[in-house]
Amino acid sequence: MKRVLFAIVLPFVLLSCGAFEEVNMGYPESVTFSKEGGVEYISVDDAKAFRSITVIDYETAGEGMFISNDGYGGYCEYEWLRAESNCSKELRIIAQPNTTGKPRTLWVELYSGYKYHVIKVEQL
Repeated sequence: MKRVLFAIVLPFVLLSCGAFEEVNMGYPESVTFSKEGGVEYISVDDAKAFRSITVIDYETAGEGMFISNDGYGGYCEYEWLRAESNCSKELRIIAQPNTTGKPRTLWVELYSGYKYHVIKVEQL
């Protein structure tokens, strides 16, 4: 009985552990803002559409939560950075002014199923 149960459950466990794969979705690998902050519009004709956005700090493991806009895009913000989508290939990254006097870095991850693309966002 244990062998039968193991044979039935094992494929589902292996399939559910699908590995995420970083791919080039056509977006830039990095974006830099001045200390004043601002907005960066990214619209790439040959880019792949994405379904979700995460703003994350790889150094502290802090991250924002994606807020969906009823299937028409959404946004994610964390600390000083906000990334928005209108459910197409367009992305808008908004940086607040940097009043710390020190450079800072966050990352924007774009997800499409098990594939993702990372954009490093630096602010002077």
